[in-house]
Amino acid sequence: MEDKAVSPIIATILLIAITVALAATFYTEVTPYFTEAQYYTPQAVTDVMNVSNGSSFSYDIYIQFFPANLTASQVEISLHVGSSYEYINLKMLSPFGKTTLNNGSITISQYPSAGYFTQGLIFVINSTLPLHSIIFVDLKTSSSINTVSI
Repeated sequence: MEDKAVSPIIATILLIAITVALAATFYTEVTPYFTEAQYYTPQAVTDVMNVSNGSSFSYDIYIQFFPANLTASQVEISLHVGSSYEYINLKMLSPFGKTTLNNGSITISQYPSAGYFTQGLIFVINSTLPLHSIIFVDLKTSSSINTVSI
């Protein structure tokens, strides 16, 4: 009489193969739920008032809405002045909330002087040269938080 059953060795190999296939499927399906969330650059809504008096220019920028709190060291302001750019990290504005750039031709003040970029901040930029744009940059992603074209 011939046995038509599966031998124990083949059965063991089949069980191991099925177990490995199920474990691999489970791992690939479940892993995305436990990985770190992707970081995105939050976008700000600003209100800008441009005041110029002959040879001086003043720009008041109010952060109306910002859905996050970034530390001052994570945010940079890029000013397009003439044919060049001036860059300043917001950390440079702390603790006094004021700094001078471009040999004294640009002054930036922040109210209140906080260690964060958040909703409700006011930036006052005074310049002897007209600005073309003001860009707030998230340094973690190098992406624009807000761009003000003037």
